[in-house]
Amino acid sequence: MTATSGNDALQVFASNPVDLVLFGQHMPQVNGEVAAIHMRACKPDVPIALLSGDERPPPGALDAVDAFISRSEPITSLLEKVDYLLSLRFLFQPLEGSWADEVGVKLKH
Repeated sequence: MTATSGNDALQVFASNPVDLVLFGQHMPQVNGEVAAIHMRACKPDVPIALLSGDERPPPGALDAVDAFISRSEPITSLLEKVDYLLSLRFLFQPLEGSWADEVGVKLKH
């Protein structure tokens, strides 16, 4: 999913299932740091990565995100960070649905 502004990003995030957020620091209407704070409050288990043309994150930006990725980094570095964040998301995701119920039943016997 894509969004053209910080406000759009917040609406898309709140109304859709999301596994990972990757967005820019300098977005129209709401910057990345503010958007990340609102996203974290809405869905705290979704990893958030801030992508920026800056070499260093703005002060305080890392408080709201899980990773900072400079646009000057090689694409392989970006992909490795995305892979890592997604693996954490799925590793710590609670068990849900019939599979969890099935495992629970088997563990009881």
